[in-house]
Amino acid sequence: MRFLGNVKVEKFNKNGNNLTAKIEVLEDKTILELPYVYYSGYDVTLDGSKVRAFESENGFLAIGLNKISKTDLKVEYNSNLGIKIFSLICFILFVVYNIIEKRVNVDKTEKSIEN
Repeated sequence: MRFLGNVKVEKFNKNGNNLTAKIEVLEDKTILELPYVYYSGYDVTLDGSKVRAFESENGFLAIGLNKISKTDLKVEYNSNLGIKIFSLICFILFVVYNIIEKRVNVDKTEKSIEN
């Protein structure tokens, strides 16, 4: 994590697309840059309240904070329905393409054996 301001971090735990930490922000107008490339679908909460995340100038997920005492930070990735549908369509097209490609290659092999 990178800070633009004064922040204390305790109990930092990053597991894949999820992160938890206990933080204390010691001054107002602090920017906390999180160790994730900015992408739609991340939910950031402080003590259970959702916080607006934005893209930092380095392209990472970031949040703006004012002075707060120790609080629980939680970051979770929740892919949206559109991404899931797009991924499923791509997978189906990949399978169909491979089936067609295999049949075309079998037909070519059979024709070359006949000749």
